Amino acid sequence: MPNRLIDEKSPYLRQHAQNPVDWYPWCSEAFRTAHALDRPLFISIGYSSCHWCHVMERECFEDEEVASYLNQNFVSIKVDREELPQVDHAYMSVCQALTGQGGWPLTIFATPNKEPFFAGTYFPKHAVPGRPGFLDLIKEIALKWKSDRQRVLEAARKITQAINKGVEEKRGGHEVALNDLIRSARDSLVALFDPTNGGFGRAPKFPSAPFLVFLADLNRATGDDTALKMLTFTLKKMRLGGIYDQVGGGFHRYAVDERWRVPHFEKMLYDQATLIMAYLKGYMLSPIPLFKETAIETGEYILDQLKSPEGGFYSAQDADSEGIEGKFYLWTLHEIKACLGDDEEAMEFSRLFHIEEGGNYEGGQNILFLDAPIPEGRAGKIKESLSRLKAFRAKRPHPPIDKKIITSWNGLLIDAFVRLYSVTGIKKYLEAAKRAANFIRERHMRDDGRLFRRSCEGEPKYEGVLDDYANLALGLISLFKVTKDPSYLELASTISEIALHGFWDERLGTFYYSPKWDASLPLMVEPPSDSATPSPVSLFIRALLELYKHSGKGEWKGRGKELLHHSLKGIEKMVLGYTDLLRVAMEFEAL
Repeated sequence: MPNRLIDEKSPYLRQHAQNPVDWYPWCSEAFRTAHALDRPLFISIGYSSCHWCHVMERECFEDEEVASYLNQNFVSIKVDREELPQVDHAYMSVCQALTGQGGWPLTIFATPNKEPFFAGTYFPKHAVPGRPGFLDLIKEIALKWKSDRQRVLEAARKITQAINKGVEEKRGGHEVALNDLIRSARDSLVALFDPTNGGFGRAPKFPSAPFLVFLADLNRATGDDTALKMLTFTLKKMRLGGIYDQVGGGFHRYAVDERWRVPHFEKMLYDQATLIMAYLKGYMLSPIPLFKETAIETGEYILDQLKSPEGGFYSAQDADSEGIEGKFYLWTLHEIKACLGDDEEAMEFSRLFHIEEGGNYEGGQNILFLDAPIPEGRAGKIKESLSRLKAFRAKRPHPPIDKKIITSWNGLLIDAFVRLYSVTGIKKYLEAAKRAANFIRERHMRDDGRLFRRSCEGEPKYEGVLDDYANLALGLISLFKVTKDPSYLELASTISEIALHGFWDERLGTFYYSPKWDASLPLMVEPPSDSATPSPVSLFIRALLELYKHSGKGEWKGRGKELLHHSLKGIEKMVLGYTDLLRVAMEFEAL
């Protein structure tokens, strides 16, 4: 029999609907049940395109022994982190504080009041070197809940207090001159930069779009040649690597190696949007045709795979198909020859893209990647060959699409598509941006202007968080700049006013990630810093700056400068988490 998740719209929750675990979604019924049965909460957080989430499901949540023990001793809650990012962010901060690391699936044990006392990530059913087994873990926690309850409750109370105190104190730092912060961020990126492969740090290697756009704006503002070199070299290396889908366009989530060759195969809408922006910025500073081509091909991928019939854009495409990670994207030499012919032309293609008889990846399979841009004289022939491979690949079972339409990520994409239109003149990107904006306005907005976080199968649900308001406002302002339709600017103003009242705490001088009217967590949740996407704080302050530029209303500028002043405090020890905030500060300085 399916569990309660069968009634949910989220593809991630539905993936677990046939588990023998007696799952609840995040809801008041789950918390009431935990109180009534006097049981701790087991909260498992992930997302549909997460490979290790699938692994833990197979090893633990589909296992009858594990499920039976969970059902007898816990109230189990499954959370889609993309639907409830504030829940994920709150508990992830606990995991990072307790273990020094994070990731998904996120594993949390908490009191019926949702106060956490244990945190971790992926666990196999049975222990392996360096990682305890999940079955042993839940038995130990259940025993402590019954035999040493007061110590567990005290641990939960202390953890909750520490997290909340940290949020309250975080903005109490002293002021540091903006130029010093910018110099610190720039020098930190230079220290992390990989001069051989591009990017920052070692494997696993993420695209880090906020770093790239910071370097672009730093070069534009100051003429910093080193910033431009790091930017353009990284953009080239990513585009040539396996992290980029050489056949179908678009970027995979990250590379597991330093050379960008072996990707973690899921494709996220937000990565496509932020990387379109990064490649366009790179192209405007250094007009390399490959950069514009990459932005266009990524846009084509989005229109081809992630656009809903109603005009909104879906969240992600899975890493797995037919239960195997990356299967859709991998090739054997035999398949290449079947598509292109067993002749010198096919062999030259194989050499160019590193296709090997024994495979350059697991199981004799190959990932396509390049060492250098395709020679101009061969570009036409290579594109023809790639088109044939794409047609061949289209016959394979596709990785599932997560059909949630998320306000924030659609706002990012609206902004990216408007800019893509502005640079290329390709009108379909502007039309797609307008349709997406209309969809969000009609389906994700309440009568009072408050936003829903997402819709799925026609159902809007969950309170919008700060980046939903900020990204949508920025997307609408971009549409206004191009179309001159005042309704876009008016709507951006409306939702920005709501966000000012709903997310800013005057007493503490800080933003919250979820609105004041959402009291579903005992943990205070501050907005995340830059990660795959810019910090919601910097996005919102930029929206206020843009509203000032295009409305002329001084109160937007004044409020934006005030919020910027507060937000820059205390970031000097973690300046690389706020490179996008520094970009906004540079823009204010230039006014």
